[in-house]
Amino acid sequence: MVNLIGMIDGILVTTIVILSILIGLLNILKSKAKFQKITGIVIICIGLVMLGPMLDFFALLFTNLNIDPWELIPVLSFIWIAPILVLGISMGAEAILPDKKKLLIIISAILGIIFEIIMFIGVFAENNGVFDTSETWVLGESLYNLRIVFEEVLGAAIIVSLIVCLAVILVINGIGFLQKAGESSGVIKKKFMLISLGWIAFIVFGVIDSVVDLGNMILIPRLFILLSVLCLYLGTKPS
Repeated sequence: MVNLIGMIDGILVTTIVILSILIGLLNILKSKAKFQKITGIVIICIGLVMLGPMLDFFALLFTNLNIDPWELIPVLSFIWIAPILVLGISMGAEAILPDKKKLLIIISAILGIIFEIIMFIGVFAENNGVFDTSETWVLGESLYNLRIVFEEVLGAAIIVSLIVCLAVILVINGIGFLQKAGESSGVIKKKFMLISLGWIAFIVFGVIDSVVDLGNMILIPRLFILLSVLCLYLGTKPS
């Protein structure tokens, strides 16, 4: 039976997935600008990063057992990093560096593919020690909350490649839109600030969620990931 923390965590990750899909589709369907449509797809992909934990939650609810095989969790979660990277860079380049957009997309696509390859190798490696469960995890009662083990060579490779991918987005979208906000005023300034905050929150707390064993405090980074989705929507929603 799902314990209290498992129930709260499960409801939270389910909220992130469903809300991101709904507001992402809203952005896509209601907007006319390419920038807003791309952001809508990005918002959906960011929410789907929590797809693995959400399915683990459903498994607990309906079977009283965690998802099997456990490898589904990192695969269903990390597979969205490459689309987030490529589409996120496309979104940022569209507004900040349009003359370098093609180059940035090519670089981000290469980085995304490298990350996905390393991630799949790590997930399905023999005698897998790349992923570990939280110390507070209880079989059949709480979500897996897997973290990447830095002490393992493949784990370190996944973490480094993940950080490189997210660092590229941080520079282009987090810092880039913050700089654009400083050059703007009024409503435009507020929107650029929200976009920047959304990306920074997703990147920082996404890494924390993946790498640090926070135990029951895992709810904190996931709340900030939900905040990032809302910030990206509010910063780009059609008027």
